[in-house]
Amino acid sequence: MTEKKIFGPGEGGRSGHGRSQRGGGRGSGGARRSPKGRGRDRGSQPLAEPPEGFFRALVLAPDREREGGGWPVISIGEEEDEGFRQELERRLVRRVPIVRRGREHGEWAVLRPDGLVPPRGRPRRQRALFTERHTAARPVVFRGILDPRERRELSGRDGERFFEPYALGPWLDARLPHGARRAEALAPEDPERDLERFAIEFGEHRLWVKSSRLSTFDRDRSVRLRVSFGEEGEDDASRDEARQVATGEIGRALFDATRAIEEANELRERLEIVLGGGVYFAQHIAYWNAPHGGALFHHDAFEEELEGGQRGVVYTQLDGATAWLALSLEDLAVRVGEFASWLEEDEDGELDELREELAVDGLEPESLRTLVGDWRGLRRELALPGCGRLARLVNRGPEFTAFLADAGHAAVLEAGDAIYLPNHGLERTAMHSVFCAGPRPGLGLSLAVRGVRGKVPGA
Repeated sequence: MTEKKIFGPGEGGRSGHGRSQRGGGRGSGGARRSPKGRGRDRGSQPLAEPPEGFFRALVLAPDREREGGGWPVISIGEEEDEGFRQELERRLVRRVPIVRRGREHGEWAVLRPDGLVPPRGRPRRQRALFTERHTAARPVVFRGILDPRERRELSGRDGERFFEPYALGPWLDARLPHGARRAEALAPEDPERDLERFAIEFGEHRLWVKSSRLSTFDRDRSVRLRVSFGEEGEDDASRDEARQVATGEIGRALFDATRAIEEANELRERLEIVLGGGVYFAQHIAYWNAPHGGALFHHDAFEEELEGGQRGVVYTQLDGATAWLALSLEDLAVRVGEFASWLEEDEDGELDELREELAVDGLEPESLRTLVGDWRGLRRELALPGCGRLARLVNRGPEFTAFLADAGHAAVLEAGDAIYLPNHGLERTAMHSVFCAGPRPGLGLSLAVRGVRGKVPGA
């Protein structure tokens, strides 16, 4: 394991990663991008690198992730010095309160990229960087692959309708393609969260579509619609290419943004390069992430051979906004190790509450030290459903959430943006955690990326 260190105790006169660990105040929402929103405001001048000081030390730290493709994001604390606040306001795009399932994870600042991230470079360099990140299972943000002003059939307001009894059936009847029909209602796979589920007869294929809540938290009105087949869980990694393609056809009919995503030239060209041939999209999931909604840390990998398997996921924001923590499994393991060291070195008792909560999961200081000292074991633990024994550490917030944001692993997706999450199996895949990033529900569409069998090289 390569030794890495970020924002160690006491650096810059702050503890830990240099931020107030309680997440800071709740801003008014700050400035948002304009509807065109893909660059600087008209008439504004490019910003140079920040001057010497803690702000510069944070955003230009040698091991901060700066090549993920999104606009820079940092956490905001309550006790920033005047120089930090001035530089923050000069570069601020918007403030994002981070809340999920009733728990506050602090506040993020989205910053103008001028002087904070490397220039995009020539197309050849961009392709090479994408290949590097794909190989390392590091996420890539594509800003503005869709025009957010283009009117679409669905928006963030439409998710609420699926909470109504018997809403899904008529909606499907109006949108299924020629040759497909809604068959009988199916029993829920997850009785606590599933709302409705129907079999779909499509030619010789039997598929299903279901609506479900994202959580059982009473204030979370997030919902998702999923297209798939077979037994949920067991058949998610099915090698039945014909049925996988069929789910893509159903998804294309149900969600009108699919074609635009499939035809996004920059994205498709790079996927075809790294996968060594043709690609197709399957297993559509529409997410209406509402306030308090989102997803805990997880991955989309399966225990399967790579050829012809699911090689990643493309999530595109169609309406509203979402906030993401996204990084490779290996990078997450490195950051957990750094965070655990910082926990041990906390002499002010600032993190006593977190240590007490971790002890409930059997992660007293000695146990946590043993776990993070086993490099392969640490990665295996994080790859388990819910991140295993480390679930509370990586999901609790605000400490670890702010830690990852300041290390450069945060992104905010606005309408028209997408994120690619590469996958090379259970030991090399992209991990991600999601939050609603606005006062109203937004809509995103997740597509599984699969290589055409026989043309996909091993990774």
